[in-house]
This record gives sequence, C-alpha cells and structure tokens, in this order.
Amino acid sequence: MKAMLLLMTGLCVAVAISNSSAGAGEITDVSGGKDHPLVKRYDGAVIVHYDHKAFDEYTVPLGREVPNAEYQKEQFTKSLHLEGEVTRIVYSIPNGRSSLEVMRNYEQDLKRRGFTTLYAVTGGEAERIFSISRQFDRAHGSDHRFSVWKLARMEGNAYVILYALSSIGDPYWSFERGQTQLHVQVIVDKPMEGNRLVGADEMADQIATGGRVALYGIYFDTNKTDIKPESEPTLQEIAKLLTTQPSLKLLVVGHTDNVGTLAANMDLSQRRAQAVVNALLSKKTVGKDRLMPFGVSFAAPMASNQTEEGRAKNRRVELVQQ
Repeated sequence: MKAMLLLMTGLCVAVAISNSSAGAGEITDVSGGKDHPLVKRYDGAVIVHYDHKAFDEYTVPLGREVPNAEYQKEQFTKSLHLEGEVTRIVYSIPNGRSSLEVMRNYEQDLKRRGFTTLYAVTGGEAERIFSISRQFDRAHGSDHRFSVWKLARMEGNAYVILYALSSIGDPYWSFERGQTQLHVQVIVDKPMEGNRLVGADEMADQIATGGRVALYGIYFDTNKTDIKPESEPTLQEIAKLLTTQPSLKLLVVGHTDNVGTLAANMDLSQRRAQAVVNALLSKKTVGKDRLMPFGVSFAAPMASNQTEEGRAKNRRVELVQQ
C-alpha cells in the first residue's frame, strides 16, 4: 500500500491516504459502500455510511454562517449552489489519528492532484457550518475541521467537501470517544440527463467559479446553422446575463461530436457560434465587442464520442469568459 511522508510540527508522520480498501478479511464497509475515484481512502478507514445520487442539488458553504440562518433563506455569507452527481461518504478513522492529521494528509493529496482550496475553517465555526448546512448526519464531537476543494475539469468541475472531527462516541456508527470521523462529500457539476434550462444566475455562478458554462438549450438541425425556435428561452437567459453584468465579455464556443471530418465540423461549429452571436446581437441588449464566436469542432469533448449518449453531451454551446 502506497504511503507518502508529511513533515508536520517537526515530526515525521506517515501519510495514510491509500489506493485501496483494507486488506483481505479486514473490510467491514457498510453494504454498498465504496470509495469515490476522486478521493482516496485513509489507511485503515472503514465506510460507515454511503449515499450516491446520480443527480441532486447541493449548497457548498464558502463563508461564515448568517445569524439565525436556520430561519432564513440564505444560510451563509457566501455559497455556491450546484446540481449534479452527489456522493456522501462517512469514514471511521483508526484510533490514534487526530482530525488535524487526517485533514493535513488529504490537503497534501488533493493539492498534488490539482485541486485548489476554496474555503477552510476550524473550531466552532466549522461545527456551526456543518450543523447549519444539514448535508451531513450524526456528527457529534469536538476539534472540528472543514474545507472545500475544487478541481476544474472539462467533463464537469468536481468539488470535494471534507469535514473531520473527534467523536464524543456514537454507538449508531460504532465510533469510540476520541475517534476521528471523516465526512466526505463529492459533487460533480454536470447537466441532468436530458436538456434543461440554465438560468442567468446559474450561468454567472459557473462562469465565476470555472470560467465557463456549457449550454444544451440551443438547438440546430443536423449539419445546419439555423437556430431552432425552442432555443429562445436559453437565448433570453444569456441576454439577461449580459445585461446584469455589463463588463462581462464572452467567447461563444461551438462544439460538435466527431461525426464527419475535423475540417467540416470546424466550419460547422464556427458558423453555429456565429449564429448564436448574431441572435444575441439582434436583441440589441449587448454590443458586438462583448461577444466573439469561436468554433472548436470536436477538439474538446465532454464525454466519449463512441456512444450516442456521449455524442449528445459533446454537441453544445459554451460561454467562456474572455
């Protein structure tokens, strides 16, 4: 089992983020529980709770709690609302490992694999965020540590939320007093199966966090560049975005699947991007200096082009901040 070394507070501590579950005969994970491919398991940890939703919503805390948040719509001074694949895992960490040691190990591993931290807090503030969000269950203890991480990916940005605490004892999950609990939430931001309308606010959020937003609500017939009438709701939301953010400049990027030649799809994607720009300019809510069409053919797929499902995900228009 692979291990890394972390120098912490003058001591050499074994980093216990492993690539596999416990050894043969030692696995006691809850039925159906499994590690998420983006988050490795701490050495010797056991899954005591596992839940996976192919599509769900999740509010990521990125700031302090709002006073009396339980009775208000806005729970945090800053947050990010996501929709996509959501996985929730609770690990029981071996005795003798503090919440600080566990979090330091995960911090080093996530940074090594390209994640960036969006927010981190400890102590009572972490406990309150944990409690208010109500996205974690059965957390009772002390020495609280909370952090939010992001990995920008073409196939969907990934967010990892870590919450570690020293348990005061929990017979439901068999935690002993002083044993570290680790709560892991992984959210992969992606469109729901089938098309849905992405509103101006959500476009703004995705552009602010990832620099881009993928849209599936602009429709063309095969090999055509005329925008179909059912695209109007999405065009209206783009116009709203541009109106509410007057300094925002965008690349309008056309994407295709790989059916046909690269050259033919490059021309098609450029002309479709231009058609979207023309449609937005016709609304007379934005100057032409704020929009630039750009076709990339099938050079930046969201999924494999080997299946129809994958090709459907690759046929899209993206707004990319200039």
